[in-house]
Amino acid sequence: LALAEAPVIAIGHAAVRAGAAATLTALCERHEIPAVTTYAAKGALPSDHPLSVGTLSPYMDGILRTAALEEIFADADTIVLAGYDYAEDFRPSMWSKGRPKRIIRIGTIPNPAAQLFTPDIDLAGDVRELLEMLAREVGDVRFGPRGRALAASVAASRARMTQSIGADGPATAQEAIAAINAAKDRDAIVVSDIGFFRHYAAIFTDVAGPNQFVTSAGGSSFGFGLPAALGAKIAAPERQVIVVAGDGGFHSGSQDLETLARLGLDITIVVLNNNSNGLIRLYQNLGHGRDNPKAVDFATVDFTALARANGCAGVMCASARDLREALRAALRGHGPTVIEVPLRYDYGAGADFGALRI
Repeated sequence: LALAEAPVIAIGHAAVRAGAAATLTALCERHEIPAVTTYAAKGALPSDHPLSVGTLSPYMDGILRTAALEEIFADADTIVLAGYDYAEDFRPSMWSKGRPKRIIRIGTIPNPAAQLFTPDIDLAGDVRELLEMLAREVGDVRFGPRGRALAASVAASRARMTQSIGADGPATAQEAIAAINAAKDRDAIVVSDIGFFRHYAAIFTDVAGPNQFVTSAGGSSFGFGLPAALGAKIAAPERQVIVVAGDGGFHSGSQDLETLARLGLDITIVVLNNNSNGLIRLYQNLGHGRDNPKAVDFATVDFTALARANGCAGVMCASARDLREALRAALRGHGPTVIEVPLRYDYGAGADFGALRI
């Protein structure tokens, strides 16, 4: 690492579980190394940290309408996989851009995905201790302003995609996440269910620390959001807990609304409703050049009525602007609230998702 020219640290959730967030922040700051995270490790560096390049998604080029993965990894010559797990959806094809790279993997066990990639150095043990050892061995090497410039460039791409918030009509996924950012406390916990919107949530949600963004990064199970939020609220009752879910994933576990009402938990649920399984539609188009409406489209469901039927408050919003105001009211209130907002995926010009039909 000391001999590298342009290193990048990629943080996985095992580093968070090991309590290594502060160690990683110090390592990045001392040596001026930019850092990216997987979904579950989001917040290992705060979103607004000048060396935080953000959270990775295989769809981020299409979402940000720029060659983001190329920008992050093409010039890198060394990748440190800190607490890396292949199941977290950060694949070698994402970092294998541009120049050849040396890969340093740091995990709790030896690389379990040897048939998929081979790191140049594989360190197994206590992740925090290994990172502390690494920091001592690297010495006083500093890698200059590249990391801060890279983080600022990707942050500018994210900001550009949320400038239109406040427009009337169905919200885009990035507008909905921007509304959540505007309404929530800095230490709020955001729980993301599974769907295409989850990639937007991972990229655009602002967090100040680890475990403030919770999602199923391995199994990616529909219906994860509501029970995970219930657990988060019981674990941290003093903090705001917000669920962001698609209509398909939310309906996979919506019966737990009764549990939230019975326990009187102050959880706010944002249901992004496009009457469709959007991620499955994306996969169908990428694989076959078309989708099957009978398999992915839903009839209209009134989620606010469903909320009230289970003892929760229910609010319907017409736009991202309305969503922001509804969130502020719900987060000041007591008891669970379901906020439904119509969703449109803003694929637009330059959003390359392969053969996706727009």
